[in-house]
Amino acid sequence: MNKGKHLLKEERFCIEKMKRAGFSSEDIAKTIGRGKSTIDEELRKNGGIKKYNYEVAHHRAYLKQYRKKRSCMKVAMDIGIRQKVEYYLFEKQWSPETISAALWLNHRLKASAKAIRKYIYKRCLEYLLARYRARKGRKRFASGLSDRIFITDPKCVREGYGHWEGDFIVCPQNTSVLLVLTERMTKETKIMYLSNRNNDYVNQTIVDLLSDRAVSSLTLDNDIAFTKHHVLSSQLNAPIYFTRPYRSTDKALVENTNRWIRRFIPKKTNLATMNPILIKKALAWLNERPRECLGWMTASLCAKQQEELLKFSY
Repeated sequence: MNKGKHLLKEERFCIEKMKRAGFSSEDIAKTIGRGKSTIDEELRKNGGIKKYNYEVAHHRAYLKQYRKKRSCMKVAMDIGIRQKVEYYLFEKQWSPETISAALWLNHRLKASAKAIRKYIYKRCLEYLLARYRARKGRKRFASGLSDRIFITDPKCVREGYGHWEGDFIVCPQNTSVLLVLTERMTKETKIMYLSNRNNDYVNQTIVDLLSDRAVSSLTLDNDIAFTKHHVLSSQLNAPIYFTRPYRSTDKALVENTNRWIRRFIPKKTNLATMNPILIKKALAWLNERPRECLGWMTASLCAKQQEELLKFSY
């Protein structure tokens, strides 16, 4: 069987002659070494048995491939598009899909994600697309946490706006951590540096970070920093849910957010001496970047809209 991706002109000639002679698609497929579905698709796209013309079909296929290749070269050929792609790539560190959407939404310029990705690899810029895996660190699980509500409990409902997930990014050199909170619906993220994980200190920081946001629930892991979860629940006026031990998928959103934060704050960074601007850059990238899952809106804008809707509902 011919394993070439595209039909040759000679093969299209054979298809036309054999079909007009009354041969079936299966007979033609065996003759030219192609699959029957390939023959049927070729006929369907080019006018059927009566109207099929091998020269017209081949020219149409050539034009399709030409346009596809030209589209992929669009970024390199258009200096205006190229400059904007490089800005979003270098300054914003956005993905090709996000850049493609931003070009259209902000500048009414068309360039597919495939074309942008091809430009990136042709220019050897693929290192900018690297994803850093979040350092797991050593989790301090607390067997003494009492009266926990696990997310497998029927009481646990996390639908709609205001359901947050929380986690720590730990520092290998000392007790300092980054507290990360992410809202499930809008993907809005808040990050705060903490010098330690004292119970009261952590609780107050969470309350302060979420003071201007609706809180319907907060999902945490079983770290001993959350021993006073009853107090935190009372302060937030919302239930606290806990993940099952060693089940990071129970709060997958914040775990994934941590991986993105590692692009700005690598895992060996000493958090105690790090430049605070790194946190601001990470927050700007997370909250001000258009996202496909949000209809190419930003997390900040989605959160603002949800907060306004809540005000009008009261």
